[in-house]
Amino acid sequence: MEGLGVAHDTLEHMGSDKGTVEEEFMAFGAIVWIREGSGWFQRHSPHQPDVATQMEGDFAENAHYLDGMKLRAAPATRRLDEDWAESAIERCVEQGMRLLRSEFPGISHLIEPQDAHSYMRMGYRRTARRFAHTSEWRIAELFDRIASRASRELEDAEDEGAELIVRVDTRRHQVHVERSNRYD
Repeated sequence: MEGLGVAHDTLEHMGSDKGTVEEEFMAFGAIVWIREGSGWFQRHSPHQPDVATQMEGDFAENAHYLDGMKLRAAPATRRLDEDWAESAIERCVEQGMRLLRSEFPGISHLIEPQDAHSYMRMGYRRTARRFAHTSEWRIAELFDRIASRASRELEDAEDEGAELIVRVDTRRHQVHVERSNRYD
């Protein structure tokens, strides 16, 4: 895992997540809130700043993780109040499904677009509640700091199975990343 993956797991997933595909789709909603909402993609990928283009490969990758099982049906959700976010989620699902149908037709039936929409909306809303005390800009700054520090720690690691301890205080905007000494 690279620094971006560490930052993603730390801020765009919830601590109680168990690693299900449904939770990964909810984390996609968190990506919309944190990275799209803050302009992160425009700053880090100015040649291709659209969140849907950035995420279509992740969408397809998660279809593979379903291992032949359909994505669990999500509860119906209402549209987001923020038109820009609803539009971003719609584009992500459209492009992700288009990629699945064109490049992986044998598994495209495993994801119903309305379920992907619902999970992403759920993730967007839970992230907005989680970080209601701050802005997506400040969380995106923490995301960058986690990614940078985690990358540095992982580059310096002598073994590939290095474990990191990540501590984040979103109220004080502090990040601490260190390698775990798992042999203690």
